[in-house]
Amino acid sequence: MKHAAAHGILGMALLFAAGISAARPPVDAMRMIGHFTNMTAIYATTATAGGIQLECLHAELTEYDLDAGTGTYLWYVKDADGNEMTITHNMTRGGAPDEVTVVGSSDPDNPFTATVPYTDYRKCFILKSGDLGGQCMLWVNNAYKDNYPLVGHEWIPCTVRCYGAC
Repeated sequence: MKHAAAHGILGMALLFAAGISAARPPVDAMRMIGHFTNMTAIYATTATAGGIQLECLHAELTEYDLDAGTGTYLWYVKDADGNEMTITHNMTRGGAPDEVTVVGSSDPDNPFTATVPYTDYRKCFILKSGDLGGQCMLWVNNAYKDNYPLVGHEWIPCTVRCYGAC
């Protein structure tokens, strides 16, 4: 029942945010990356994708050059059996301000586009990933993550705008 309620609230947030997102300038994804050096994914539209547990995964920015438009994140994830893995994501500036092109160590022959439809440049951002079937993930800066408990299948609020971007 809680899972159904969470999706109902998410749906209302989507409708609300649809009206306000048009007036907002696009996110500068490369600039945003510099504000999220250590972060945690606290919500994903599905909890797993490709055998990887997406909720509560952690990521660390290990390289970043805003002027060159490049960066590297390490994603610390668990597979379906609970084994820990590290996936490297090398990023370059994308074709639009809110996009980055990503080459992942788990599939280096298939780069993909990731889009950031919302961020507050401090606490949270939404990532729409091109390699996970359009998976939408809410990431929170680790400096703020204790304000958002890691509880699977619960509505975990960041802001209405964060969820509304999905």
